[in-house]
Formats: sequence, structure tokens, C-alpha cells
Amino acid sequence: MSAKLGTILGIFFIFIAFLFGVDLVMMQYVYTDLDSFSIKVTYDISKNGYLSDELKTNYKTNYGINAYPIEENKLAQSYEEGYLYGYILEKDYSPIVISNSTINLKVKRFAVINAYE
Repeated sequence: MSAKLGTILGIFFIFIAFLFGVDLVMMQYVYTDLDSFSIKVTYDISKNGYLSDELKTNYKTNYGINAYPIEENKLAQSYEEGYLYGYILEKDYSPIVISNSTINLKVKRFAVINAYE
């Protein structure tokens, strides 16, 4: 009888561990997606010179990704060639068992102005 009870409890704990693992894999997937999308954003920023409102709304509507400059780049919109422009990409993830609320995943990257061909 106790072996059956132990098996039932063991299956329950394996199921919870599986759900926890699924959350970790999905969070890594979102992070990798942000990291790969940063290449496109870096190209657009380098070509444009800054992160415009048009680019921000385009990324939000088409890809569901929030993009905004870091604190040092908030006010200025024109930079000299070769300037390092920092920006942050973020996306929300709704976990299964890790948390009750959404988790905000962020990637901080830099673009070199006018370094495209």
C-alpha cells in the first residue's frame, strides 16, 4: 500500500518539476528571441541615428517587444558617427508555476551609429 502511495506522490513531484522546467525553457526561449531580435534593432538604430517613436511602435505592434533607450540617451536624438547608442528590449512572459505575475525579461544592447553598409 505504501509503495502505491509513494508512486502517486512521486508522479506528482515529477509533474511539478516538469512544469518548472518548462517555465525555465520558455524563459530562455524569450531571452534568445530578444537577443536575436536585437540584431535588427541595432541595424535600424545605426541607420536612423536613434530609436524613433516610429520604430518603437513598429516593434511593439509587429513583434510585441518594447524598445527604449537607456538613461544616457533619453533626450538627444542626433549623435555623431561612431557613437555607442544603448537601448533595452523587453518582453513579458506569463509563467506557469514560477510566479503568479508576469515576468519582465530585458536585454541591454548597444548600437554604433552609422556603422552599417
